[in-house]
Amino acid sequence: ADSRTHGRGRRGGGGDEDSPAEEAHVWGRLSVGGSVHDEWVVVAALLRLTGSEEGVSATLRDGDGELLLIEAAYSLPDWLTPENAPNRAFLRGGALH
Repeated sequence: ADSRTHGRGRRGGGGDEDSPAEEAHVWGRLSVGGSVHDEWVVVAALLRLTGSEEGVSATLRDGDGELLLIEAAYSLPDWLTPENAPNRAFLRGGALH
């Protein structure tokens, strides 16, 4: 079934040929408790997915914030701060960007 919303005046709502196409996405939630290893299993799976499917990107967030950004903190440039960091760490093409 098609779950897209169609209508006039809605951004990405379809129906009009001039409207931007809706961007496909998948969202999920995983409760790992105290097992950090489980988070890395998800990271490994998303690395494989982004590496095998062209145009697929992934971000990961946990209770502390953006997981990839936090883990890469010591490798980041000095100008990158928590205030300007949202959405700057992501997986694409099987690599961290």
